[in-house]
Amino acid sequence: LANGMINKIMKTKCIVLLTLLIGFSSVGQVTFNTDKEKFIKEVSKFMSGTNGKKTKEFMSVFTPVFMSNEYDEQKKSELITMCNTLVAKRLKAYPDMYNYMSAHMNFVQKKHDATSFSEWNKSLNAYLAISNVKKAKDFLQVSSDLMVDGFIYTTNKKFVWGQRGGTFSFKSGKKPSIEFENITLFCKIKKRTVKRNEDPYFDSLVVYNTNGTYDPVLNKWQGKDGRVTWEKVGLKPDEIFADITTYNLSMKTTKLSCGKVTFHTPYFKEPLEGKLTEFTAKVQ
Repeated sequence: LANGMINKIMKTKCIVLLTLLIGFSSVGQVTFNTDKEKFIKEVSKFMSGTNGKKTKEFMSVFTPVFMSNEYDEQKKSELITMCNTLVAKRLKAYPDMYNYMSAHMNFVQKKHDATSFSEWNKSLNAYLAISNVKKAKDFLQVSSDLMVDGFIYTTNKKFVWGQRGGTFSFKSGKKPSIEFENITLFCKIKKRTVKRNEDPYFDSLVVYNTNGTYDPVLNKWQGKDGRVTWEKVGLKPDEIFADITTYNLSMKTTKLSCGKVTFHTPYFKEPLEGKLTEFTAKVQ
């Protein structure tokens, strides 16, 4: 009799424990409604859970754009589906979903090339298909930074790499990449203290009219062509400059090295051939 009662008690405990485990496993799981109006309400609530002030400001901008004719039904459906995928993969509301929605909105608003937009989606899905979601998180960060502010690398709190002008396009494949054409590539050091309305950067390394391919996960840049000048130290850019050829750099550093350059200066009749190492450093 005693053994029978013990067995019943143990079975009851197991059932209760299993019920609790099922309940706990479902906590935090979210599935957004495919109806656009319900989706906005649900995702706004979801986003407000972390970094509330920033996400609230973002949603106040995102919502009218998403609900407008700028977003066709296909893109609305695409975004909702991906948000559900991000939640299923346990990516965070901030910065991950924030970065995705921010990048997606800017693709739409800036009428980014449709093929590049499609390649971006393919790349993101490829990163999400692997077990380690860090690559997807890194890719979303780069995408948002680039689409919103033109920055390419912002991970280091002391400096940023970015671009302006020209064009860029996303490429999918075994190693997704971003290709840039005729851009101005720059690296800037962040100031320690910044006054209101003051440029937060100084001592830029700049390469004009350059092309390159960027690996958004390894932070590697393969560059081709371009011009380096030194007007930041008072030299006239149309008199003293270096034309560079192929070059590689890691955006985890502030250094650029090129094995073959043509240096132009009025102090010599003919251009000089040589190597170039350029970097930006904190002087404050």
